[in-house]
Amino acid sequence: MAIAQDDNSYQSEAKQLWRDFIYSLATPDNCSMLVDEDGNYNYKWLELVGDNAITFNQLLNTKRIREDQLIGIDLREDNITKCKPLFPNAQFYSQEWNAFCNTYTNTDIGVIVFDSWNAAYGKDFKTALSSTMNLALRCKQSIGECLVVINVDGSKTHRGYAVHKGMTSKEVLKENIQNSFKYSDSVYLRDYQVSIESMYEYKQHKQSTTMLTCGILL
Repeated sequence: MAIAQDDNSYQSEAKQLWRDFIYSLATPDNCSMLVDEDGNYNYKWLELVGDNAITFNQLLNTKRIREDQLIGIDLREDNITKCKPLFPNAQFYSQEWNAFCNTYTNTDIGVIVFDSWNAAYGKDFKTALSSTMNLALRCKQSIGECLVVINVDGSKTHRGYAVHKGMTSKEVLKENIQNSFKYSDSVYLRDYQVSIESMYEYKQHKQSTTMLTCGILL
């Protein structure tokens, strides 16, 4: 994750543009239950947080969400301890992502951002995707909609899998998401078609790995 400036924004313009892309996925036109007519988020926002939960500053600066709607997850207890006084009205959990998704009992999350360094294949990816989507489906059933953002390491995907299959990283991400959905108890997920054209690709810096993002609106 990029180092923050004094104004709590990322030094990496590419990362800021990626955040703008995420915000653009939920609009009054396509997510009328998740956002109001002014584009404000109606429900909670869940994501993995880095040092000092800098992304929460960015979220609050959009003026589209309140602090008490934010939920941050980080396995590092020391970081969560630092984050809590910075955002006293937000919820923070020092917990493994999959464990949180599987044990969170409320159904009040409208946006779930799984921003990881996983490749788009393998056991870790499949487990995280399954846990994330199970939580999303519970929230969709309660709210009516739920937006899931899956961010993976596209370079790692290409090196470890795609190149051997003669596929692009985007094709691998699409295939593995849909293959996972085939076994879902949800008819909606089993029929879901992932769009390669709508995926977002970026590098935080010129020398960094290529990241790949897929938005899934339930």
